[in-house]
Amino acid sequence: MNLLWLILQFIFIGSLTFGGGLVAITFLFDIFVTGNIISEAFYLQMITIAESTPGPIAINLATYLGFSQFGILGGVITTLSFILPSMLLIWTLYPLYRRHANSPYLQSLMIGLRVVVFGIILIAMVRMGLSFIEELTMSPIQTLALSLLTLLFMPQMKNRPYILLMIGAVFGILFF
Repeated sequence: MNLLWLILQFIFIGSLTFGGGLVAITFLFDIFVTGNIISEAFYLQMITIAESTPGPIAINLATYLGFSQFGILGGVITTLSFILPSMLLIWTLYPLYRRHANSPYLQSLMIGLRVVVFGIILIAMVRMGLSFIEELTMSPIQTLALSLLTLLFMPQMKNRPYILLMIGAVFGILFF
């Protein structure tokens, strides 16, 4: 993997990720894990770190992967590569959207895009669920204990998610 290839991949992913970061997770898996560029363990580590840091998950993933492979410059360039297509699409298509917002064709297109986005997010959820099941079989007591702690503390900590993140980090360091 070289930096130019990584830039092109993030431009590609950024061009197709309608619906937010969870859609990007599926594309990242298909390109990087299925393509044997990174391991599934590193991919899950990326998601964990990206979810634990402020900001949109897809941008955090792009930054983390670029930084981990090519340092600070790689992180900056991959982040810009990911957001560039969206910025260009918004700048060019928004005037057309405003002009034709009430068009039945455009409304049908938007409904169709929602269905596609839902399907892609569902794929990401199934993959993460399968990873959870795999973790459960490898270390069942720790995984179940962490899951139960999360379920117990979540209602009390809903306004303080950082506490849950810290508990999860400590638990992960100690047991995984």
